Amino acid sequence: MKRILILTTLLLPLAIFSQGVNKFSYNVEGQLSASYIGSDNGNYTVVKYHENGVKASVGHFKNGEKHGIWKTWDSNGKLEAIAHYANGEKTGKWKIVDQADHTVFEISFSHNHMLHAWKKNEHGHVIAKR
Repeated sequence: MKRILILTTLLLPLAIFSQGVNKFSYNVEGQLSASYIGSDNGNYTVVKYHENGVKASVGHFKNGEKHGIWKTWDSNGKLEAIAHYANGEKTGKWKIVDQADHTVFEISFSHNHMLHAWKKNEHGHVIAKR
């Protein structure tokens, strides 16, 4: 009986884990290029990587639609963008960083419609608006 209890305790997490999505993609050099991990085909987290191994993007799918916060980074690991989705629709405040001129675009969305847009300098001051 003790062996059965121990075996069940050890194998149960494996059985639960194996029911989810665990997919990995590799480039031609054999380096990880993307991972897809979640509870099923419609609900998972995707992480993609640049060729140099630096994380390129991360985001979540809920019921097959983009949902929650999505982030992207350049190949040096600097944050390029933060986006928000609700059931596949653009929503909330998005930020897009322009490393070349040290500015940030902030765009406000509601149900895929742009409400406002600002361009801010490196000190956070608005230099353009729409």
